[in-house]
Amino acid sequence: MPAQNAASRKAPAAGTVSKTSTKPAALSKHKAAPQQPKHARVGPQGEEAEEDEGWGSDEGDAMDEDDAWDEEGVEGGEEGGEQEGERGDEGADEDDEFDIKEGGKQAVKRIKTAEEVEKDKKSRQEQKVLQSERRASKPNAPLIQTAKRIWESLRVKKIKPEEKAKLMFELMGLVSGKAKDIIFKHDASRIVQCALKYGNQEQRDSIAEELMGRYADISKAQYGRFIISKILNYCSRKYRTEVIKDFYGKVRKLIRHKDAAIVLEEAYSGFANAAERTALLEEFYGPEFALFKTDGARTIATLLEQYPNKKSAIIKNLRENLMNLLSKARSSIGQATIVHRALLEYLTYSEERDSADLIELLQDKLLSIVHTREGARVVQICILRSGPKDRKHIVKSFKGFVVKVAREQYGHAALLTLFDCVDDTVLVQKAIVGELVKDGQNPGELFADLLRDKYGSKVALYLLVGRDRFWQPGYLVDELEEVDAVRARTTKKDDVLRRKQLLEAVSPALLETCEKHCAELIRDRNGGNVVQETIRSAIGDKTPLLTAIAALAKGTPEEATAAAAATTAAVPFNAVQKLKDAATTARFAAEGVDTTEHVLVNRSATFNLVDLLKGRPVAAPKGSAKDAPAPETPFPASSSPVPAFAPLLLDAILPSLPHWLAHCAADPRRTSGTAHVLLALVESPDTAVRAAVIEAAKPSLKEIRKAVAAATAASSDADETQKAGKKRKRKAAAPGGDAEQRESAIAALLKALESAKP
Repeated sequence: MPAQNAASRKAPAAGTVSKTSTKPAALSKHKAAPQQPKHARVGPQGEEAEEDEGWGSDEGDAMDEDDAWDEEGVEGGEEGGEQEGERGDEGADEDDEFDIKEGGKQAVKRIKTAEEVEKDKKSRQEQKVLQSERRASKPNAPLIQTAKRIWESLRVKKIKPEEKAKLMFELMGLVSGKAKDIIFKHDASRIVQCALKYGNQEQRDSIAEELMGRYADISKAQYGRFIISKILNYCSRKYRTEVIKDFYGKVRKLIRHKDAAIVLEEAYSGFANAAERTALLEEFYGPEFALFKTDGARTIATLLEQYPNKKSAIIKNLRENLMNLLSKARSSIGQATIVHRALLEYLTYSEERDSADLIELLQDKLLSIVHTREGARVVQICILRSGPKDRKHIVKSFKGFVVKVAREQYGHAALLTLFDCVDDTVLVQKAIVGELVKDGQNPGELFADLLRDKYGSKVALYLLVGRDRFWQPGYLVDELEEVDAVRARTTKKDDVLRRKQLLEAVSPALLETCEKHCAELIRDRNGGNVVQETIRSAIGDKTPLLTAIAALAKGTPEEATAAAAATTAAVPFNAVQKLKDAATTARFAAEGVDTTEHVLVNRSATFNLVDLLKGRPVAAPKGSAKDAPAPETPFPASSSPVPAFAPLLLDAILPSLPHWLAHCAADPRRTSGTAHVLLALVESPDTAVRAAVIEAAKPSLKEIRKAVAAATAASSDADETQKAGKKRKRKAAAPGGDAEQRESAIAALLKALESAKP
């Protein structure tokens, strides 16, 4: 075999270069024909090479070896070709660093000789010297090198204030008057950013003054945009305004630029006032509004009112600018809040037939804009004006992000619109509801965690009770009602049937999750709301859920703690499970949910228990008095008590009733929640429950009354009286702030027990 391999090698003709090599391809490519490497950066005096170096001196040094190879690849091109030609047959084996085993399966690196190592080391040193000379030949090189040393000391976190002030004085002496010449270099840009961050107000403003009039151009630079960001964040209001004014008339170009668009968004959403935002947006209405600015804010509504004859031109320009922006394959409008507002204005003031092609372009971008107020409204309008096929496409585009959208402050409204508009409820059940109720793999991704979320809970409540103003924000219900006329034209299925089908789809998961996680849900205000409406409105057997909630009220806090400890001790030790439980408890504590606190002591839990026993208030219709009847909805929210819950809760509380009465009497002010739960049992419409509570409380009424009097007297010292007096004055000034309404819950409970008839 070796003989055959040797015979297969043929000597090249004279004057030619051998194409046969025993090196692996990945390692022998640098010794091929002399070509400039793809990453080589060659320019006059090496200026372009400097642009691609990393931040700071450390990263700059890390690039030396690459720069050396670039230099070698360019300047030694012909020389390398000659060497390859001279190698021929005899150099194929002698100079190779790698010998390939028989069959070409494995390459073994040949150890370099001492002479070769010394030669390589000398070559690298020469290249470093060459690179240093090349850097030194650039404009402002001494200034940048000196400023770098100051910057390295200045950015240390533990530096003393007086030392920082001294360094800043030295740095400003270097960069003052030259900032506009050096900010486009990556390392010099960081130096100016450092000066803007750590300098005093006068030093910051002096840099901003030097760059005034060039803000828009600087924002287009890869490294210059960070300078403008620092000016917006650290300089005086005067220069923030100047930055925004410099953007006037250039918004359409800046928004298409990769770097400038980031600065424009920061200025628009973070620092511009209402008038400045409107002035930036005017450019979308036409060239005349971009060139001629006025002192007052001119919204599109104001312009259409002042110039009704220009409505078609304004809408046309707005449409053309948006279409040009959206038609770009790589256009990203997710973080462009100004574009979201422009889209909303166009969809609001244009005719439905004129917006069809724009909506078609937006279908694949809706998910990226749903997080803003204007973007969420755009998504809602697109869903409303789309046909069945387009709505199906929109629903599928939400795949994998439904839970995240449900947690969005504004984005969750898009899901409510989908529930109202899509006739294909089977698709909604699988693509939207199915993803909502599915438990994730990571902490915080359970369906129960979504039910405790401020906005995720509203999505679940909408599926349960619809547009109930008690649970949903008034502005959101108003927006949904405003587009009912459009929805009636674009949907076919009956609203009641659609809601019933969705309720049937979500009810099993809600009942199961609320039962399994009732301990944390009932102690959370948002989760407790979902539990209440699940009991009242969900389709299915609620008895297991009611039993699980009532079981949480068993025993006293001490007994509950001892029982939990005994349960933990009985379970075999599992380090992984223990760590998971500790992490879960810590996460609940961070979210304000204390699962170790007894439900009759936890404030949120007592609110939820009272609402289940007595019923909850009903929201009045929009614009009506508080005593007006409840609004009519496809699923009217029931405010009545849950009759089956009172007997179950009584069975859990009755053995410990004397303890809870004494608990309320010991501190009437801080135990009002517990007292209200007991009062709700005394006032229960179930006569058997009422009689059992009265019978169990009678023997200890005198002691409870004495304890309440003693606790009230002990808390009436001078400081407490002064604080309470201020609070009482504020309450008395409020409507209905009479003495009877301000009596403590335990006093009301004692009065009810004394006057109640079993």
